[in-house]
Amino acid sequence: MQMKVGIVQNGISYGGRLTVIVQMIASLNKRGIVPDIIVFRSKITPEGVKEKYGLDINFRIRKIAHFLPRIKHRIPHEINMLAFNLALKRICHQYNYFIDSNNTSFLMPADIPIFSYVHFPRIARLKSKYMSIHHPDGPRKRWICPEGFCLKTLGLVYSFHSISDNNFLTANSQFTKANIKQYYPAYNKEIPVIYPPVYTGQKSPKKFEERDNNICSVGRFCRDKRQFEQIKLAQKLPDWNFHLIGFANEKCLFMKRLRKYIETYNIKNVFLHLNVSKNEKENLLQRSKFFIHPNINEPFGITTVEGISNGCIPLVHNSGGQKEIVPFEKLRFDEIEDLDGFFEEMKDSDEKYVALLSKLVEHCRNESSLEKFSERFGKCLNYFEKNYL
Repeated sequence: MQMKVGIVQNGISYGGRLTVIVQMIASLNKRGIVPDIIVFRSKITPEGVKEKYGLDINFRIRKIAHFLPRIKHRIPHEINMLAFNLALKRICHQYNYFIDSNNTSFLMPADIPIFSYVHFPRIARLKSKYMSIHHPDGPRKRWICPEGFCLKTLGLVYSFHSISDNNFLTANSQFTKANIKQYYPAYNKEIPVIYPPVYTGQKSPKKFEERDNNICSVGRFCRDKRQFEQIKLAQKLPDWNFHLIGFANEKCLFMKRLRKYIETYNIKNVFLHLNVSKNEKENLLQRSKFFIHPNINEPFGITTVEGISNGCIPLVHNSGGQKEIVPFEKLRFDEIEDLDGFFEEMKDSDEKYVALLSKLVEHCRNESSLEKFSERFGKCLNYFEKNYL
């Protein structure tokens, strides 16, 4: 009898996390399994997945009802996540096991085996003293602020969460693994690291010196991805064109502010590419010399691997899982504002950076290729099915 598997995530949209889910589904399809993606809300379609990720895979979207449908849009995201986990209890008996992509199994049903792929543990975000771990220079959580009160309270509630015996944990990076161990010290089982999957084949023979003076970044348009900071850097580097690629809602407030800033300061060397296809993204990367990933404390950074595998020299923030992708300190920065000095210095010594690129391409092929992900995920799934089902 065919296994019935549910991939659980309270909300799903196009982006880095879906990249991982797509490859998980491809691996499950090879085993004859067509999984359900179980959600409260979804912004994806099979056609969209095929266009944006280049894979024709078989899956079903299953939306489950919210406990409080009339006010669900007014409930804070973190509480909605726990409400989703509770709602899974109504349907868990219909599945052999869940694959958890929600970053927490807190309040999930205890009577079903769970394979957790942890992108970054929710408890680490809630226990952080900052409103966002990606903005340690930003506001701290405060009891007197409604949002801060909610997050701090949930941080205390999460203190009562322990990993159940039927939950097998894997992590997307050593950085994430270290945070799991820090916040769940009682969990003494080995936590395998499965780096997210990226196609790392040779995509473009074009040499560095033959490329345009382009600097690319890829990431959903939002505050955490620091597009504003990249635009301000572009103002200092008029000889370079900045191509900012990512998924976005054209009508959202962040995009309106971004476009207003570009218009107000008449910035001519910044180009925004919204919701482009996989091929369009790769074409832009293959015409660029550099790739910037400015996120602070990024748990991994799939897009950095994409940049490298398309022949871009990466410049990444000196934190999080980015250090595992880019082990060379000279390609990491602490403040994005300082990169104008890097490009000034690079004019006379780009050969040494090109030499590092070939080493990074090989490093990514060994650690983050589709084949390596499939191998590691398959090995962990075999262990899980043998020991937890």
